[in-house]
Amino acid sequence: MISRYEFKYLLDPGTAEDVARHASVFMDPDRLGGPTGAYLVTSLYLDRTDWMLARQTWEGVRERMKLRIRFYGPEPQVVFAEIKKRVGNTIEKLRERIAPEHAAALAHNEPMPADAGAPIFRQVAERIDARPGLWVRYKRRAWVSPWGDGTRLTLDSGLEVQEPGAHRFRPADAPWRTVPLEAPVILEMKFNGAYPSWMRTIAEGLRLERTSCSKYAQGVDIVKDEPWATPWVSGGRSSWRPG
Repeated sequence: MISRYEFKYLLDPGTAEDVARHASVFMDPDRLGGPTGAYLVTSLYLDRTDWMLARQTWEGVRERMKLRIRFYGPEPQVVFAEIKKRVGNTIEKLRERIAPEHAAALAHNEPMPADAGAPIFRQVAERIDARPGLWVRYKRRAWVSPWGDGTRLTLDSGLEVQEPGAHRFRPADAPWRTVPLEAPVILEMKFNGAYPSWMRTIAEGLRLERTSCSKYAQGVDIVKDEPWATPWVSGGRSSWRPG
């Protein structure tokens, strides 16, 4: 797994543009988004039927994880299965590539060809009996370090969620639900090792205040009482199966 630090901030649109201007001086636009570095991120998060992984965030569990199957752009042409763990003050992420035609089977913990990919993700999902929990998507503008040190800065906006639908790996042709935030843009500063001085300069110069903002947990908080969802409980299981 790759270990790194992630600092998060909630910004108003004007401050987000200030950050974007500063980032453009030190970093290059993410090639995934073309000249502007902008693209759509869509993820299917897996969880237990009692929302255990979401509750770990809300309850402030020191060491916690998330399971998601993600693609970029309007269609799932390339798909990644990701395990994201918080260990102390750092984030560890394992990413495994999988063919789109196997994504639905992976999400539903069904038999797959031995060479289909994502063996570690499959083991973890099977161990905790994780199933499709929630679709999450947002628009991302991203910049990457030109020096190859893994430093990234992202601005995410338009956070939306949707319940899992048919047995397929793609959201339904149905309305998405907007996730309300204190400020509409999520800034993430991601780096390995020491806090880059230019990032510190941006944060201090704009008087940014770090916060905790899990997109998945924020989304679960607004859907957890819907009829299709398992009641928000502390422990216990139900017979409900999403998707």
